[in-house]
Amino acid sequence: MAIGTKNFDLPNYSSGEGSVFGHLLTMEDWVTVLLSLNLLAREGTDGLDTGLIEPHLESDNDHVRWMAQCVIDLEHCDIHEREEVMAAEISISDKILHLKGIHIFEGLSVSELAAVASVTAEAIYPPGEMVIREGEPGETMYLIIRGEVAVIKGHGTDTTVELDRIGAGDYFGEMALFEGDVRSASIRTVEQTNLLVLHKQEFSEIVREYPQIALQICKVLSQRLRELHQKITGA
Repeated sequence: MAIGTKNFDLPNYSSGEGSVFGHLLTMEDWVTVLLSLNLLAREGTDGLDTGLIEPHLESDNDHVRWMAQCVIDLEHCDIHEREEVMAAEISISDKILHLKGIHIFEGLSVSELAAVASVTAEAIYPPGEMVIREGEPGETMYLIIRGEVAVIKGHGTDTTVELDRIGAGDYFGEMALFEGDVRSASIRTVEQTNLLVLHKQEFSEIVREYPQIALQICKVLSQRLRELHQKITGA
């Protein structure tokens, strides 16, 4: 805080962490509120007027409402129970770091990454598991944070072909966020794989407030199509 006040016009937080969280929880930016609630769920609400959390139980934002309820529920747990519960969940800050390392999101700001992180969920698949199947409808994009998957065409037929293998830092299923076509290929895990899952409905919600997210994805996809066209034409 001492360093921050030299460079920014900050409110007076002389009463400690409680006043900092009190300020953050009253901000209009739902991403800031969500990040603050996530931190409170992990660290506890000592020194904070929990009355500041209660209004968020009625938030119009599903994610803020859910996290506020988590904070209230965890207050009834002892420190060891809280640590066990939160250890099972990947934190939003960790999600932000993972997202920053994924090419399709590299151009986003921290607040935009936080918006994406707040609506993604972690999914862990064992080796040999089918994540998506060719020909099935899909409304989900997957971001690989650990592991490796195979891209397969014609799975289950006599003409099955493995087109590619992709690993941490890559992604698949991105077109499902923009169109309603069926999956063009199957994806099967090669080893245990940790994914961040982004559904079309949640994606649509965040791009209304952060349109740059959709623009960044479109920019990367357009670049990928140009590179593919150059390979095909030999240009």
